[in-house]
Amino acid sequence: MPARRTLRTAAVATALTALVLPTVAAAVPPGAAEPQRLTIAVVPDTQYLFDGQGRGDAAPLAAGLDWLVEHAEERDVVFTAALGDLTEGGDADQMGRVGEVYERLDDAGMPYAVLAGNHDVDGSRTDAERLGTPYLDEFGPQRFADQPTFGGADETGYNTYNVVPAAGRDWLVLSLDWRMSDASFTWAQDVIDAHPTSPVVLTTHELVADGGGGVATPSAYGQQLWDRLVAANDQVFLALGGHFWPVARTTARNDAGHDVEMHLVNYQERYYGGAGMIRLYTIDLTEDRVDVETFSPWAQQQAEEGNPLARPLARPTTPGERAVDQFSYPLDADERFAAFTPDPAGREPGAPVADSLVDGVVAYWRLGDTGRGRSSDGRPLAPTSPTLRDLSGSGNDLRLVTLPEGDRRSVLLSDDDDPDQPGSGSLRLVGGVPGGGAYLRTVEGAPLDDLTLADGYTVEAYVRLPEGCCEGDRAWSGLLGRGASGVSAGKSGGYDPRASTATLAFSPSRQVQWEMYPTNRDDAVTSWSHELEAGVWRHLAVVNDGTRTRMYVDGAPIARDPGLDAVGIAGAGSSWLVGATTFDEQVEKTFDGWVGDVRIADRALAPEEWLVRPAR
Repeated sequence: MPARRTLRTAAVATALTALVLPTVAAAVPPGAAEPQRLTIAVVPDTQYLFDGQGRGDAAPLAAGLDWLVEHAEERDVVFTAALGDLTEGGDADQMGRVGEVYERLDDAGMPYAVLAGNHDVDGSRTDAERLGTPYLDEFGPQRFADQPTFGGADETGYNTYNVVPAAGRDWLVLSLDWRMSDASFTWAQDVIDAHPTSPVVLTTHELVADGGGGVATPSAYGQQLWDRLVAANDQVFLALGGHFWPVARTTARNDAGHDVEMHLVNYQERYYGGAGMIRLYTIDLTEDRVDVETFSPWAQQQAEEGNPLARPLARPTTPGERAVDQFSYPLDADERFAAFTPDPAGREPGAPVADSLVDGVVAYWRLGDTGRGRSSDGRPLAPTSPTLRDLSGSGNDLRLVTLPEGDRRSVLLSDDDDPDQPGSGSLRLVGGVPGGGAYLRTVEGAPLDDLTLADGYTVEAYVRLPEGCCEGDRAWSGLLGRGASGVSAGKSGGYDPRASTATLAFSPSRQVQWEMYPTNRDDAVTSWSHELEAGVWRHLAVVNDGTRTRMYVDGAPIARDPGLDAVGIAGAGSSWLVGATTFDEQVEKTFDGWVGDVRIADRALAPEEWLVRPAR
């Protein structure tokens, strides 16, 4: 086979993160999008629960499906997928018994799909070689015809697809037979081609096996699926199978260079035929991750009644089990699905970065501009986001710092921006509360930290204040600052030398204050603007020509600039902060509002060089 189509696996044992499930949605700040998530429930092999001669017990599966019905709304369960081997022998009696249990989902109107495993049909034949079977009598396309998500089936009836609308997308779920014929592979490709913008979850009975240590490797048939259906279809981001034991998982790289999660989900060899295990895949588009949880409602009931063998199955939690049963993995949907997602309206790409890199620029951050030209409104800022990079090429990248009372939603990407701003979008910092929020800080070793800017400087920022700014806890909310205090820089004058050596902040009257300790004076020098309106984007510029400092708002000079010589900015060797300032070298609270492009130059820029984009 071509080398590019060989399924490549990645070790998982040391890189896995234990699952922490959200139980209550976080509060959404004004202007932020509602969190978007969906859950796909998976039912592994249940063959030992529906055996011949009356063997087995329907109660574990019934308890699991009852749990899904009861908690569907709470847990955002939009679809349930069974992975085959519903029964041990596949006869009419066994199929009838398991079919009766699945009526719980029918009665509740919950969309679901099943597929045939080798124990449900003649495993030696492909789907095209099997005519009428008890499986098709019970679970053929006729059972699902009225299901709103049901898209159709192939000619054999063994392969089906569902289109599940959730979280602003149509998700395609393929349910494929144990052994597909050539015609079925063609049908599956045609279904994917007919839904070119849908992310695809592929389910089948045999896909991967445990290669040791919980790391999955493809079976011979699984490699066929990879080569013929998965590798070349970038839409397939998750593929699930059962059949083998024990459970395992891996991440493969497709032809487009993107990750595909490949998981083996099967518990039939554990106590009580797997105890009706249920697995949840919660795809959280706001948090950019997938949370995976595996548990047995029936085993939980049995454990509460004193059954010692049921207790370990209620929720597997040993270290090895957490690696393959309870885990999370990252999924940035905007990035992973970008190649097949239509460009949404609402965000115009930024102007070329080179246009903003005039001579003397030492740091330039397009905060909120991920460079994708796509809407990311309301999404938390990722610590690795491209918006943190210094576009001047000087190496003054920023890192995200969260205060003890802050969380991931303390800094959000926003589509809102000033039309004059070269970059696209902004960051919404949800701060102003003591001990809460998050801010950005230059990385260790950033060249900007060592500069005094003694020959002059220009500091620019686009900012928008929220309604209710800037009284109470939000008073003196800092937009930009240096980490050093006047004391550490050897200063003793000014209102309080414990203040930062450079602070761009907002007073309770919404006046912009630029206060700084120059290198040539013992006291601080301060510029004051007029009162700024809330809800309006403003371009701020502080320009120092080597001696005098002047502040501008939207290009207009302000009246209250100091008439004192001020050379450079003291505090060399300390970090620069965006979205916060310090007092006594501690960040007590963070900025509350929107911040767009921020730029620093090591000379006084002329007005025509300022960070203003031509009319758009």
